[in-house]
Amino acid sequence: MKTSVKACWVPLLSFGLLLGAQPAVHAQQSVDLIMDNFTSSVLSQTTTLLANNAIEASVRNANRSKGASGRTSTATKATSTTYSPSATARQQALAAQNEGKPAAAAQQFTAAFGPGGTTDYTTLYRQLLSGSGLRENDVADAYAAYLVATYQVAHGAVPGEALLPAGKSGAVRTQLAPAVRRSLAGKPATTAAALGEYMKLQTALLYVGSQGAPNTQPAFRRNVASTLQRRFGLDVNALTLTNQGFARK
Repeated sequence: MKTSVKACWVPLLSFGLLLGAQPAVHAQQSVDLIMDNFTSSVLSQTTTLLANNAIEASVRNANRSKGASGRTSTATKATSTTYSPSATARQQALAAQNEGKPAAAAQQFTAAFGPGGTTDYTTLYRQLLSGSGLRENDVADAYAAYLVATYQVAHGAVPGEALLPAGKSGAVRTQLAPAVRRSLAGKPATTAAALGEYMKLQTALLYVGSQGAPNTQPAFRRNVASTLQRRFGLDVNALTLTNQGFARK
């Protein structure tokens, strides 16, 4: 895969893959409980991020103006993990990632990773999915892609090899799907779409960071693993990726 990546993004990505609070969490004893905890934690934190940015506020205001029928349509219970990607959801994902950044840095990031950018995250994510068996319009698939990519990077994925290997990626999706469905139950369709796009953005950023100079990779890998454990209570170094999904070592 050939993707133009500006070197200046790599050190920034090393410390900014996922924003949000850092809850105190404890390791669980089973993989099923680990997946459930990870899913609910990510959903809670990213939903807060997405709800706090100006784009989400404008969407809420627009929906209020539509009256009761409009509110009902956006509050439809999630019966599956699929969603319809939209320009608004993509803008929400970018805005959440840019929260707290200086205006100039936010504009630069959006110009690079937004629609039509040199590293448009939707285009890059679609390329990463090739051959993985995962879909680009499903929240459970987006969770699986992010988690598999994190594992691969933390364990020294080799540039040029598939970041999302076939078989294993689908197995992780199967593991995560029940927890994702429970977490999305009763949530608006707009929440599912924004969350799916946000996780896709994170996976794209992981890939970009993993393409940095060789001497930067050991620190980047350690940071990726420690960030996941600190914020979401998941230690990828205690797991192994198999054709049946994740298993404890």
